[in-house]
Amino acid sequence: YVVYKKKYKLNDELMEWVAAYITGNVEAVEKKEEKDKVCLVLDFNDKLADLLYSCGTSGEYVIMASIVNTYLDAYDADFFEFTINGEIFESGHVIYDEPLGFFNVNN
Repeated sequence: YVVYKKKYKLNDELMEWVAAYITGNVEAVEKKEEKDKVCLVLDFNDKLADLLYSCGTSGEYVIMASIVNTYLDAYDADFFEFTINGEIFESGHVIYDEPLGFFNVNN
């Protein structure tokens, strides 16, 4: 599992905006349980790809931290996987082919 450990402080307003923006673009949500761990699996439409392509590395980190942490917290899950239109997403900065854990955003 991939757990990002970069240290960024995120603006609460930006996190709320990203969560609201993304929520309307989820095509499917599945919750998988294995060995006392819960993995949330989401399939997004193209709007997430468009958003991630439009920002740099730091912007992508902030957006993904907002999405991942929001969903993990809301669904009480340990890990987060996602696809876009059923396909693994490659942003040019990151290949999202493994489950993600909570992003460390408070330090």
